[in-house]
Amino acid sequence: MNFKDEFTELFEKLKDYNSHPTENLSETFLCVVKAAFAKCIEYNYFIQSHNSVENSFFHTPFLRGICEDLIVLKYLRKYFSSDKDELLQVYMQYLLKTSIEVQTAYFGQVAPDQISPKKEKIREEIVELEDRLKATMQKNGLNKERIFPSVEHMAIDGKLKQLYDFFYHATSRMVHFSPNILLRMGWYHTDKEGKWGPTIFSSTNFHKYYEQFNKFYAALLFVEFSKTFKTELNLDASFMSIVKKIKKSFSEENFYPELVTFEELNIKRPSDFFRVLKKVIREHEK
Repeated sequence: MNFKDEFTELFEKLKDYNSHPTENLSETFLCVVKAAFAKCIEYNYFIQSHNSVENSFFHTPFLRGICEDLIVLKYLRKYFSSDKDELLQVYMQYLLKTSIEVQTAYFGQVAPDQISPKKEKIREEIVELEDRLKATMQKNGLNKERIFPSVEHMAIDGKLKQLYDFFYHATSRMVHFSPNILLRMGWYHTDKEGKWGPTIFSSTNFHKYYEQFNKFYAALLFVEFSKTFKTELNLDASFMSIVKKIKKSFSEENFYPELVTFEELNIKRPSDFFRVLKKVIREHEK
């Protein structure tokens, strides 16, 4: 499945949706929605425009970021109707200052002469920001001991738990240690006599699998994002007609790329006949 033409057209339309009046940048939530939307379209435009990209393996973890954008922004819209802008502004400062703290500690050890942003009382400022975030949580009827809800909790609340779990497993295995993923990078060949040659490990092996996986699920996440934030983004009828066209492809598609394949389990893939048969039976039972 490829959506090159659709995302080429959508990329051209993006200029109508990724801008915001500079004097209104205090509308932080809406700005973040627009930024996340632009990221989603640009990622799709990039991967849908190329075929058989050998480094597709490295593009897969980015799907989780798009998924979490969708989950978190949907949750904030629901629970922080009056102060979500303030919440995001404080959370931005919290993330910024914790990064400065970590950076200072690291550079202090490995590059003590490097000049970098520093704050004298950074730890005190971080604690103050944590208190402000906890107060906002309590004000909105949430856990006052947390500075920000967990993504898993937000996914459950937004009825996106299965989506979150799927992308968590798809991407965490690639950014965390996983012998499964590392060994799956191996591929061997046999000579003319059927003798095994050495197994070669490379991220380019199975790149077609990762390309298919990325293109399919990036488009699926785009559809969900567009449907969820259609109002905030003021998506017009011509834009949504393309979204609906992509969505229709999913409803008609018989095959969703798998996390764990029959091939890696050394199991023969069942005939497509059985998948079609199951679909017919399920539709008949409705």
